[in-house]
Amino acid sequence: KIIDELKVSAGECFMVDDSDFVIKNAKAAGIKTVGVYDEVRAQYNNSLKDESDLYYIRLDNTDSIIKDILGK
Repeated sequence: KIIDELKVSAGECFMVDDSDFVIKNAKAAGIKTVGVYDEVRAQYNNSLKDESDLYYIRLDNTDSIIKDILGK
């Protein structure tokens, strides 16, 4: 729904989340996904890593992460 409101395509978006459920649904909608490690949900991190297009333990190097997302 938010994609429609923003008037963009799913291919122009990316979802960053620590939930395998959210990542799975975003991928089903055609959105590129970035999974982020979550210590509280550690038991699900393997699933999250498998489902995500990109996966990070931390988000402290945002310049590098953005380059990865954009494929540069």
